[in-house]
Amino acid sequence: MFSKQLLALLMGAFFFPSFAYSVEWKSKEWLKLGRYHTTIFGGYESEADGPSFFLHPQGRTRPDLEYSSLLEGIQSTSFTDVNKHPLCRFPARAAWLVQKHPELKTPDVECEDFKKFRDRVSARSVSLVFSSYYLNNPASSFGHTFVRLGKDPFENRKSGAATELLDTGINYGANTGNANAVTFALGAFGGLFYGTYNSIPYYYKVREYNDFESRDLWTYHLNFTQPEIDQLVRHIWELGHAEFKYFFLTENCSYHALTMMEAVRPGLELVKHLPDRYIIPTDTLKVIVDQKIVRDISYRPSASTTFYHHLNMMNEAEKQEMKNVLTKKEISQDLPAEKKALVYDSALSFMDYKFAEEILKDEKEAQSLKRPILLARSQIPVRSPEPDFSQESKFKPHEGHDSGRLSLGGSRVDNKSVANIAYRFAFHDFLDYQRSYIPNSKVEMFSFRSTTDGKDFAITDANIADYYSLGSFDEYTKSFSWKLKFGQWQTFQKGADGFTTHGTQAGYGYSYTTRYFTPFILATGEASYVSEHFHKFKFTYGIDAGLLIKFHDNLLFSSFYEQRFHPWEETFSKNELRLSNVNHAVSAFYNAQTKIGFAEFGFNYMIYLK
Repeated sequence: MFSKQLLALLMGAFFFPSFAYSVEWKSKEWLKLGRYHTTIFGGYESEADGPSFFLHPQGRTRPDLEYSSLLEGIQSTSFTDVNKHPLCRFPARAAWLVQKHPELKTPDVECEDFKKFRDRVSARSVSLVFSSYYLNNPASSFGHTFVRLGKDPFENRKSGAATELLDTGINYGANTGNANAVTFALGAFGGLFYGTYNSIPYYYKVREYNDFESRDLWTYHLNFTQPEIDQLVRHIWELGHAEFKYFFLTENCSYHALTMMEAVRPGLELVKHLPDRYIIPTDTLKVIVDQKIVRDISYRPSASTTFYHHLNMMNEAEKQEMKNVLTKKEISQDLPAEKKALVYDSALSFMDYKFAEEILKDEKEAQSLKRPILLARSQIPVRSPEPDFSQESKFKPHEGHDSGRLSLGGSRVDNKSVANIAYRFAFHDFLDYQRSYIPNSKVEMFSFRSTTDGKDFAITDANIADYYSLGSFDEYTKSFSWKLKFGQWQTFQKGADGFTTHGTQAGYGYSYTTRYFTPFILATGEASYVSEHFHKFKFTYGIDAGLLIKFHDNLLFSSFYEQRFHPWEETFSKNELRLSNVNHAVSAFYNAQTKIGFAEFGFNYMIYLK
């Protein structure tokens, strides 16, 4: 009996490494920690590029060799720089191996660099933060997500003891250098840039998004346990050594936030619930809510949202008092103390909105205006009423409509009936259900519209990108309106039928927004090539004007008028009334080209899809 037991122990000791890693390197935990996925040929490949994320030279494509190398490496006692020891370079994978094999003999090393990082973030909670849409930068027009490591446990946040500005943001983004818009578009869509993870104090992200860019922040607090949070910190440290090919539509900030979560809770299957064609930040939010890893959602209004709430709390006389304060005039002494407090607080919120960057940089002009207001406010020992953000926080980003949209319908054109089919890959236009989306905006990518009368089939529109932003231009905000369109559409001239043109339109102008109405006008230029009949380049200019009417979040009307002048004269109007909810929409439309007598009237049914 003794000899058989001894023989078994000897054989186990001899065969243990090869037997263990021949099985365990295939485990879900190991593959997700290494960001491995299967290839079409049945092998494996990590999404991480470059050698720094791996110990073995072939580690990127051989998870088995990486496993055995790291298993051996974490037991090594020969090292000169302690921070380069595998236990310090790869603490997440090392911790997983030690947990799997507690019998391993690992040296007692003090990972100074990793320990400094771990102590600095002091993570006790983890969240996913969504920064709302920002149309002034095409790269941010779909919003942005990043991970936030909190120093306070979630329970402390609920009790009001949070110190969230001391938290750490973990951001993934493309390293574009000084690329211009065209270079960025080509590189981001084609995977020519590399993306990296970096840790940034959370208050910097608040300044960047909340203050400088006036973007609301939504925090989705996750239900991770403390051991999972500790492993996440280790995994983030490892990711700091890696770089990934950046793809704007797929492997972007939202995708990499989910793969981080899967790596520390391997039972999660988040990525497989995302759309296959593209990944938009709001799709990520829908997934984490659907998979029940969100324990609470909180809202942080932007500087502009805060100011306009203060503004709406005042009557016209009080607004004039605020203007007096901003122009260094005396405030009326007849105002009650609480009204004075509101006027000063409104003036301060205006300063924070309009001069956030100047104040941060301590520029003299901005500071000379803000300091006297702060001093005067400090003399009033009452609180002004808190702005009510319940309406904004009520409609959360993940509750909006899905980004894809299929449209089916019919219309009457030139005394004949035609069927219409249209599809949009992403993601919102003026008349879609407004809740949870930025109003008065259109951001559509990869859309087309086609018609058929049963005999002939034609694609009337096929756009790569169609952006339209109607900024608010009033006495407090000077935000211009603009449009940019790349694609294919119909063109008309001198009584001829419509012909296909391929090109670009760009416009710049003004709009004015009230509660229900948004009129606008833009100067527009077009450069395109007419491929049918004319076979020539088309360069023209004109105006785009129109009106948006918002009867309700789900009932909207738009009227667009397009005029093109010499040498290519066109006049076109587009009108649509749409009733929608988060899943479906119905619309009636009327389009006309007055110079050639073209008119189209019809109806569409739309369904929103992932």
